[in-house]
Amino acid sequence: SRIHRRVNLDNIRLRRMVYRSNFPELRFKNIIIDGANPQQQVYIKREFHKSDNKEFTYEDLKQGYFRLLSDKMISEIIPHAIYNPEDDTYDLHLKVKLENNFAVRLGEYIHFQLQSDLSGA
Repeated sequence: SRIHRRVNLDNIRLRRMVYRSNFPELRFKNIIIDGANPQQQVYIKREFHKSDNKEFTYEDLKQGYFRLLSDKMISEIIPHAIYNPEDDTYDLHLKVKLENNFAVRLGEYIHFQLQSDLSGA
């Protein structure tokens, strides 16, 4: 047999868990977007910043990422996180590729949002 060493699966899981626990918590603060105009960037950033709090978690990132891809306005998102050691947060850099009809659909979204805001007031 070519396998000279066997390791217990539970032992490997425990070692991985200990290793990962030493990573800083993934908290994101700034979002830098490449491939969208300023109005589109505001729309994209709102998917991650659900409240006035400037920071968001990895779970918020995942939800926003998949929400943006599912609405068919964006065909591709390439995320890249850069660690900020001074405050233990990450900057999220997004390279986005927009669908051709993004501007039209964004206008529909703003119009709908304005109507719902006016009718609710």
